[in-house]
Amino acid sequence: MKQNAKYYYNKLKATNIIANFLNLSSIQISNVLLLMLLIPIITRIIGIKEFGIIMFASKFSQLAGSVINYGTGQSGVRDVAFHIKDTKKLSPVFYSNLFIRVIIFVLYILLLFVLQWIKVDYYPYILFSIPIALAEVINPLCFFIGAERLKLFNLLNLLSNIATIVAIF
Repeated sequence: MKQNAKYYYNKLKATNIIANFLNLSSIQISNVLLLMLLIPIITRIIGIKEFGIIMFASKFSQLAGSVINYGTGQSGVRDVAFHIKDTKKLSPVFYSNLFIRVIIFVLYILLLFVLQWIKVDYYPYILFSIPIALAEVINPLCFFIGAERLKLFNLLNLLSNIATIVAIF
């Protein structure tokens, strides 16, 4: 039994599954901790009503981010992993994913332009959330996952979270 466990552990270790799991987990944990740290600070500064409006706009842009990443997150990982050794084939993968995301982002901006005439409540807050959707356009996570370079992405994510906290203070 002990030999089987050791065999499977070594097999998992050889495929980087454990390291990838730990890196992705730490990315999620740092993002959740950032949110838990910022909620009381922001609500104290702007109040609970304004915080709710900001969360509405944030969730709206996160929905847009999900649409922007639709398909490119999975296909990008697959294509990067498949072409990781061939930079000539990897470059078109990067640019085609980026191009698709930019097109969807432009459609999102057009949707926001149309929302102006529909008289959506809190429209200015939705406009201020455009950078969140733009961040999804340029988010390189699928490339880091495909290349199995999550340590670097994890470090960059942690640094951006620290920069966010410093900017809010």
